[in-house]
Amino acid sequence: MRFVEPATGGHWLRVLRVPDRIDFRVYLYLRAPRPDFAGVSLNRYEQLLLDYIQSQPDESDFWEVQVKALQDSHPAHLAKVHELNRLLWAYFVERGGSVPSFAEVTGTSDAAISMRNLAEFLIERWSPRPRRRSGIKPGGPT
Repeated sequence: MRFVEPATGGHWLRVLRVPDRIDFRVYLYLRAPRPDFAGVSLNRYEQLLLDYIQSQPDESDFWEVQVKALQDSHPAHLAKVHELNRLLWAYFVERGGSVPSFAEVTGTSDAAISMRNLAEFLIERWSPRPRRRSGIKPGGPT
């Protein structure tokens, strides 16, 4: 059994081998959004920036490298989030000169807008997951 993400996005599919047939059947397994977007609540500015990053492959690659670099320089999760929040806002302001939708936001106020949820999302998405050691239960030794 394996899971396959459809080309259109949206739902994950479960591919099963049917014992009495030679071909594979595809069944709708989970009627939920893709797991990497599950449970994320972004403000409209964070969503605007995320849409821009996802639409530009070179920008997406740049931010993936930035997130992975934060893994080494900031061991604490909270420090990574704060630093990435700062970098994302600085990037948003810098891009305001060339992206009209960003300019509308950055031209109205000098106050920084929080990009913390987006920072959390990008860290979760591009950070390597810690491997669980076999033989150790999640609750710890008892």
